[in-house]
Amino acid sequence: MATYGEMKARLAGDLRRTGLADVIASKILEAIRHLKDEPWYETETSMSVTSVADQREYDFPDDFSVLVGRIYTTDSAGTRSQLVPLSIDELDVMRDGTPEVTGEPACYAVLGSQFLVDPVPTDNLTIFDARYISNLAPPTSDSSEGFWMNEAQDVVAHQALGYIWATVIRDPEKAQSEFALAQQEFLRITAKSEQRIFAQGREVCDE
Repeated sequence: MATYGEMKARLAGDLRRTGLADVIASKILEAIRHLKDEPWYETETSMSVTSVADQREYDFPDDFSVLVGRIYTTDSAGTRSQLVPLSIDELDVMRDGTPEVTGEPACYAVLGSQFLVDPVPTDNLTIFDARYISNLAPPTSDSSEGFWMNEAQDVVAHQALGYIWATVIRDPEKAQSEFALAQQEFLRITAKSEQRIFAQGREVCDE
């Protein structure tokens, strides 16, 4: 398994320049921040949240990055339904000047690290579930391994090199070449991921 230390050494070798150790480390982390919200198959997971009587706001998991598809509900009878997504502004307009409506939730809006539902549940018999992209933690030491240093290592490396050529060494041509390689590798990984999804009989996205 590749490590963070090995990736830093790889980039130093590619650049063939000295005195860039701190820059290399910083740009690898910047590349991960840029890439973390992409729909990587390997980072997709699911959540399940139980309703609370008279509660509108619910927290996403700590590692939540972005939804994949929509939020669903399963009621006490076992019926699973898709909630209608709204913007927070649409939800505010709908609620403005009207009495609090309670009942089976029918729509939702995302606000920061929470999702808000309407109507407000009357009990704790509803389950909210959804798929989401997990915000995998970046490396914290030279021995750190994981997804970013292995499956996604070429994307991260080329993206980081692009940043260095663009903002530190100031060579736009080489920067664009690295960014293109990063995009090419990203497309390769996502195509591979889609093959896995189809092989498992899953939908790529929700209608």
